[in-house]
Amino acid sequence: MKLLVPTDFSKPSKTALLYAVHMAKKLQGEITVLWFNSIQSTKQTLSKWKKLEAEMVAIAQEDAQQFVKEVLAEAKSKMAIDYHFTSGPSFADSVDAYAVKNDFDMIVMGTKGATGLKKVLIGSHAASMIDHSRVPVLVIPEKAVFKPWKKMVYASSLYELDQEIKTIAMLASIYDATLHVLHISPSASKAKADKNFLPELIKIAAYQKIVYQDIKDDNISKAIDTYILDTKADMLVMFTHKLDMYEKLFGKSVTRQLALHAHVPLLTFNKTLLI
Repeated sequence: MKLLVPTDFSKPSKTALLYAVHMAKKLQGEITVLWFNSIQSTKQTLSKWKKLEAEMVAIAQEDAQQFVKEVLAEAKSKMAIDYHFTSGPSFADSVDAYAVKNDFDMIVMGTKGATGLKKVLIGSHAASMIDHSRVPVLVIPEKAVFKPWKKMVYASSLYELDQEIKTIAMLASIYDATLHVLHISPSASKAKADKNFLPELIKIAAYQKIVYQDIKDDNISKAIDTYILDTKADMLVMFTHKLDMYEKLFGKSVTRQLALHAHVPLLTFNKTLLI
């Protein structure tokens, strides 16, 4: 598995790279650190940028070399990590284009999480990446510490469940993790959980270690947050898309709200952009 770790050499991006190194050990993966620099599209700015580019790239390479050295020392790893540079007017578009062009399987990035899901994300890169990336994005909270995935929560609206759960089950099987399929429905909903649904899920996913939970709550984000804490989950997985009826009912994209998650990594798949 090829992992791309965008960085600004900050503490959150260091946490993300450290997390990626531990992932790569299990997945026999390759890691590339990518430094991005924003440039404007005016002719005057571009002209000045070309003169400064070589010097800035050289400085970034020195920083990246030291950055990688520190992370590998902390991880007690001798893994070979590449580092590259890209630029453009948009962080998300540039990183996405680089990831697709170079066949990366996942983007791993850090974010400075807030306390509670209602606070504003410090820095918009994570949320922007979730919206624009054609490659799965794993968002790592600043204080996250890697541990083997034993419990993965897949929060689902149950739309297109068949296809989605197969993808997640393959990932869960690598760590022999228990996959918790979580559905939150409005308190006023009269629909009852189908007791025969779990055997069907196990059959579809071709994976035995699955738990199904249906919870009634008008605050989806809070309910997911509570469930993650109660089960001591290691990861939250969601598929993001254009706002459907499930999300419109609550006014905002639940996935984008959960980019603020301060407890566990959030793995997202953007269904509107997947080919």
